[in-house]
Amino acid sequence: MQRLRLRVLYLSLWIGLSVVMVPDARSAWVRDGVAISPTATNYKPFILSDGLNGSLMAWHGGSGSDIFAQRLLSDGSTAPGWPQAGPLTVCDASGLQEQPVIVSDLAGGALIFWQDARNGSNYDIFGQHIDSAGAVFGNGSSLWVTGGISIAGAAGNQYMGGAASDGSGGAIVVWQDGRLGAGNYDIYAQRVDGDGNRLWAPAGVPVCTTTNDQINPTIVADGAGGAFIGWQDYRSGSEFDIYVQHLDANGTVVGGRWIANGLGICTATNSQFYPALAADGGGGVFVVWQDFRSGTDNHIFAQRLSGNGVVPTNWPGNGTPVCQAQYSQYAPVVVGDGSGGAFIAWQDYRSGTTYHIFAQHLTADNVGLVADGVPLSLASNGQFSPQIAYDGQQGAFVTWYDSRSGSSNDIYVQRLDVLGRLNPAWNANGLPVCLATSSQQFPVVAPSSPGSVTLTWQDLRSGGQTTAAIYAAPAGAIGVAAVGENPGVQEALAAPRPNPSRGPATFQLTLPRSALVRVEVLDLSGRRVATLASETFSAGTHSLTWDGSTSSGGRASPGVYLVRVKAPGFEGTQRIVRLQ
Repeated sequence: MQRLRLRVLYLSLWIGLSVVMVPDARSAWVRDGVAISPTATNYKPFILSDGLNGSLMAWHGGSGSDIFAQRLLSDGSTAPGWPQAGPLTVCDASGLQEQPVIVSDLAGGALIFWQDARNGSNYDIFGQHIDSAGAVFGNGSSLWVTGGISIAGAAGNQYMGGAASDGSGGAIVVWQDGRLGAGNYDIYAQRVDGDGNRLWAPAGVPVCTTTNDQINPTIVADGAGGAFIGWQDYRSGSEFDIYVQHLDANGTVVGGRWIANGLGICTATNSQFYPALAADGGGGVFVVWQDFRSGTDNHIFAQRLSGNGVVPTNWPGNGTPVCQAQYSQYAPVVVGDGSGGAFIAWQDYRSGTTYHIFAQHLTADNVGLVADGVPLSLASNGQFSPQIAYDGQQGAFVTWYDSRSGSSNDIYVQRLDVLGRLNPAWNANGLPVCLATSSQQFPVVAPSSPGSVTLTWQDLRSGGQTTAAIYAAPAGAIGVAAVGENPGVQEALAAPRPNPSRGPATFQLTLPRSALVRVEVLDLSGRRVATLASETFSAGTHSLTWDGSTSSGGRASPGVYLVRVKAPGFEGTQRIVRLQ
C-alpha cells in the first residue's frame, strides 16, 4: 500500500509539473513516451540529433540480436519514408549484431556501426548508411549494401567502441581489437566517408598497440576532421591508467606533444577507469574518468588538453578532482558547455546507503568548482546510469533511471543552467519523463532544437526482459512534454554571435506567444550592467544586440558577462565574453 501511495504521489507530481510545453493538436507525443519498437527483446538504445530538430536512434534486439533504427521528428511522429508501424531493420544477418553507435550524416540521415559475428565465432565491425528517408544510402558510387559493409574484419575479436562525425558526412570509428592475439587487446580506428569508402589503412590504423591490454575506447570529434580517442590502459602491468591520442583527418598522430601509443593523461597510483571525452569547442578536449588513487574509494577526476596535447595553466598533472566525497562515485559522463567549459554528471554513493546523481561545471580555466558537485537528485531508493546532453543554450540536460517509487524504475531528467546551477523552474530532484508500469531503464538523451532534447530508453511495461520495448519522449526549456503537446516550438535564447566579441553581439530570442520580456546584461556577481529590453514581444524570433554599453553610458570592461531573459514561465541565460 505504501508503494502504491508513492506511485500516486509521483504521478500527481508528473501531472503538476509536466504541462509546460506549447499545445499542438498535431503532436504525436503522449504521456510516458511514444513506442518506437515492437515488444521484443531490445537493448540499450543510442540516440543523436538528426540536425533538423528531430532525432535518430539505434539499438540491438529481436530474436536474433539484430540492428534496428528509427527517426522521429520534433513532434514525435515518425519521419517520412521510415517505417510507420515499427522500426527500420538495419541488419538481420546471421549471427549476433550488437552495441550499435550512430553518427549524423549531416543531411538528416545516419551512419550506424556495430559489432557483428556473422562470419563465425569472432566479432568484426560493420556499418551502414541510412539516408534521411530511411533507405540504404545510394548515389551511383556508394558501396553500402543491404545488411551493411565490413569496416574491420581482422583476426580475433573487434569490439565496438564509439564513432564521431568527421565533419564531412562521414565518421571516424574506434574499437577494441584482438588481432594480435595472446589474449591482449589494442585500440584501432578507421575513417569512413558517406559512400562507404575506408579512407585510412584497409584494416584500420593502430591507435595503441603497446604491451598488455588497452580497453574501453571512446571518441570525440576534434572539429577539424580528426578525433580524440581515449581508453583505459594496462601497459604498466600492475594497474590501469588513462591514455588519449589525437589523430588528424588522415589518421596520423597530430604533432605537438602527441606521440605513438598515446599520452598518459593520468598515471596516478592504483587504477583509473572508464574515460569519457568532450570537445572544448576550441580544438581541445576534456577527459573525465573514475579514479581509485585513494586506494579505498572511487572518485571523479578530469583533465583538459589543447589540440597539441598541452595541459593548460590551472590544470594539475594527473587531473583535477571533480568529486572526492566520502565513499565512491561512478560512471562519469561529460559534455561541452558551448563556451569552453564542460558539464559532468555521475552516480554517487556518498550517502552510504543508496546512489544519487550529482553534477559539476568545469570552466575552461578550472576555477569556481562547487565542492564535490551539485546534487541533481537526492530522492529515496536510488538513481542510476546518468547520461548527459548539451541544451544548445550553454546548459545541459541529465537523465537517469530512478527507483524512488519503491516498486520499479522510472525515467527522470534534470536541467543545469549556464553556471551549472539547477534550473529554478525544475524540481530539485528532477522531473519524471516516464512513470509507466513495470520498469524503465538505461535512458539516453540527445539535443533536438535549442533548449530541448529527446530521450529514449529500454522499457519493460509489457512485462519482463524478454518483452522490452524502446520508447522515446521529449524534454524542453522548463519541463517535460505531456499529452498533446509539442516541444518543437518554445522559448529559447540562442548563444551570442560573435562570442567573444569586441563590437556588437547579437542574440536570437524565440517566443511561442506574445509576452512581456525583460532582457538584462549582468556581471558574474549578478549586478545589472545594462538593460537591453523591457517590453512586450510578439510571438516569433527576435534579434537583440549588446554593443558593450552600460546603463550609465560607459563601456563595459573586458570580461565575462551574462545576458538574462525573463518572461512569464521562462528564464534563459547566455554567457558572453567582451574583449578589449
